[in-house]
Amino acid sequence: MRPLVSLLLAAWAGASVAAPLPLYRDQPFPVDAAAQDMLITGVNHAPQPVTLILRLDAADSVNYRSRVNEERLLPPGPFSLRLPAGSIKRSNGQPFDLRQTQRLFLFTEPAGAVDADIALVPAPPRFAGGIALDAGPADQAPALGFERLAPDDTRLAGTRLVAVRRAGSERLLADGIVGIDRLTLPVPPGRWHLKLWLEDPGEWETLPRVLVRTISVNGEIADQRNARLEDWISRRYLAPGARDSPALTSASEAFLARRGDPVEAFVTTAGEPVTVSFEAPTPVYLAGLTLVPATTEGQAARAQLDRQRAAAFDADWPVWSQTAPAIAWADPQLARGESRRLRLTLPPGRIPLAVEPPAAAEVQAWETRWTLDRVQAASQLLIPTARNLVPLGTLEGRIDGPPREITLWLTAKADAAPGRYSLRLRFVDQTTQVLPFHILPGQLGAAEPRVGLYLDDAPLQVWRAEVGEDPSDAQYQCDAEFLRRLGLITLAPPLDLRRPERIARLLAASSPPWLAYAGLKRTLAAEGIEGSLSRVKALDEYIAEGLQHEIFWSVADEPSNPQHGVDDLAAAETLRGAYPDLRLAAHLNAPADRAFLPKLDMALVNQGFGLDRTTLRMTRAALTRPNAHLWIYNADHPRLAAGVWRWLTGADGYLQWHGQMPTADPFDPTDGREADFTLLLPRQTACPALPGIDARLLDLAEAVQDSRWIATLAATDTPTAQRILADVRDHLGDRWGAARTTATPQFFESFRDQARQSLKP
Repeated sequence: MRPLVSLLLAAWAGASVAAPLPLYRDQPFPVDAAAQDMLITGVNHAPQPVTLILRLDAADSVNYRSRVNEERLLPPGPFSLRLPAGSIKRSNGQPFDLRQTQRLFLFTEPAGAVDADIALVPAPPRFAGGIALDAGPADQAPALGFERLAPDDTRLAGTRLVAVRRAGSERLLADGIVGIDRLTLPVPPGRWHLKLWLEDPGEWETLPRVLVRTISVNGEIADQRNARLEDWISRRYLAPGARDSPALTSASEAFLARRGDPVEAFVTTAGEPVTVSFEAPTPVYLAGLTLVPATTEGQAARAQLDRQRAAAFDADWPVWSQTAPAIAWADPQLARGESRRLRLTLPPGRIPLAVEPPAAAEVQAWETRWTLDRVQAASQLLIPTARNLVPLGTLEGRIDGPPREITLWLTAKADAAPGRYSLRLRFVDQTTQVLPFHILPGQLGAAEPRVGLYLDDAPLQVWRAEVGEDPSDAQYQCDAEFLRRLGLITLAPPLDLRRPERIARLLAASSPPWLAYAGLKRTLAAEGIEGSLSRVKALDEYIAEGLQHEIFWSVADEPSNPQHGVDDLAAAETLRGAYPDLRLAAHLNAPADRAFLPKLDMALVNQGFGLDRTTLRMTRAALTRPNAHLWIYNADHPRLAAGVWRWLTGADGYLQWHGQMPTADPFDPTDGREADFTLLLPRQTACPALPGIDARLLDLAEAVQDSRWIATLAATDTPTAQRILADVRDHLGDRWGAARTTATPQFFESFRDQARQSLKP
């Protein structure tokens, strides 16, 4: 980074001077400053989002983990970021005292036209209209305006009070205390309005289920529930996905308004405290509360606090909106046996019901569901998106404003006669629209299917298994059949060494090779080397001879990643020494991971590792074990990587994370460490006629069609076919970064059009 000349601050209490970034300051904060918040304001003049990076070094900061590294993806226009002093952490999770700052760096990547002010400002005053408590760790800054309620507070009683901190989410809900039996709040005589926030926002794929719970206030029941798991799944877990998000310009309106599991009660006291009692078979989670006089003034004060929470959440999760062009129907062409994705923007007010194909074709049809989602996996910038695709006729609520769109996966049957055909689109109002298309004489050939998903059991199926219901096998088989209709395969089933009989069933329902992502790592963690060896050997009794050699057990997961790398390779090599048929795989996403290659039977690599054609040729050469496999995973251009680039590099296959692994609430992107990775949307039944999907699943299906066209052209001994393939090689080149930029939708459409025309007699 290129530092500017150090700037002296006359007084941090006043406004600082706007400056173009990058910005560098030595010892920027007074050592005697009281705990204050950091406020960064400015303007992003670029037409696209820019990543703003704040780095703070103390005297003992010697590497990335020992300093503060805050990143925010800024939309174009003005921005304001407030970092409460008590919430600023080093990358290793340890608190950082702003007064210890030796160096401050503020810059953007890539370098962009951003001006910024930075200042220390007093923390907002605490709520003066009553009591506002944010439950959680004592060393964590409370939500704006709230007072911290820590486990050692004398107002709390419980057998074992534990403070928890959840990733992402809103400041009040993101931390809490588990295990509370009773909460006592001394108040003057009068009538009071109590509001509790009781939802644990969850961690990773788990959203805690509260089925049975009773809450009493001064002896009177304020809330009581006794629900079945299926009721909770339907009403809480899945219901938000049955309709559009209620707003596309505000994160608080889209998500915060429905989170928190609030419980409210009115209570009158004659001077005794307000006592809240919790009864439940599992420890109760409290995120926070307000207690205000049940007066006009008290309600107004709490409403102002609610507006302050919403404003802070919207500042933490800004929305960047763009106008999407309408998509018209363009009389598409298909070769016999070809499938392709087609989209159509509908006139305002038209609600689609069904699509009827002719006998010569098959169609799968979805309507777009509007919501907000993260621009990048770990960013806090949201965009309106219609990537959630739900089967026609199933969306229960639609908002006004955004355009309605349908997505079709149309397949021309292999034995269809060439000619002009039509789809008939039916609407709820009984009107119809004719959508013509053409089937050409040419026949699209087959290609070996080597594109698939990580397909672990859906979280709601795991929860059902915990209460004695286990439809996971049925869902897996139905998911596998649906994926086969898209040309995809189940390469990474949920293989659990503790359930060898299920492994046998899953392998029987699919074809090798198989990647076992978590099975061996979990067994090593739980049972060690000896226990894992026993499990691996016992598997031979359940599966056919030779199939062990077709299972690749992942034992290293991005091992050079300082945040969450996993490396069980040494233990796994010991296992392989005792059981030679054991085949080992690793997910590699950094150049330093190349040292693992000679030990692996399968290497899965992405752009962090390097996807240039030369890099993958050298990687293939470094995989020296017999019959080693080279796969690509989680590329930042899945269609290119899974199709054309796999052909150009000779990679054996492609895997995408994840079939069904949402983070906590599957329809709230703000409640976890990263975005939801769910290409198959959660659903009530294991085997619907057509599942809801993320539109990115069809990127992989398109990649399979690209591979089929490449195979067809390669088998066609004509100058035209060979010229088309040569043009693809020349256009994309050898470097992944350049190819990713040039592999536009227009490139793929042009390639397909030329390929179709080349098959005409």
